[in-house]
Amino acid sequence: MKVGAVAPLFTRDARRSIDFAISAEEQGIDAIFVYDHLYPLGDPSRFALSWLPVLSAIGEATISLSIGPLVARIGVTPTRLMQQQAETMNYL
Repeated sequence: MKVGAVAPLFTRDARRSIDFAISAEEQGIDAIFVYDHLYPLGDPSRFALSWLPVLSAIGEATISLSIGPLVARIGVTPTRLMQQQAETMNYL
C-alpha cells in the first residue's frame, strides 16, 4: 500500500510545508499533496500559500516523494498561468 499526506499550506511560512515533506519522506510516506485553495474554506481572512511554488520547493527538497495537488481547478487559476507554472516545475 502507498501512503500520502497533505502538506500544510494555511500558513505564512513555506519552510513549515517543506520541513513537513522532508519529515514525511524520512518516515516512509510515499507522496505529498497540497490544496489549491486561495484561503481555507470558510475563512477568507486566513492566509494560504500558493500551491504550485510549494510543490516545486518540496520536489527540490526531497528525493523519493511523488507530489501533486489534491485538485488543480482551472476556474481558480487562469489556464495560461497554470500551464506556465506546470512547465516551470518540469525544469526543476
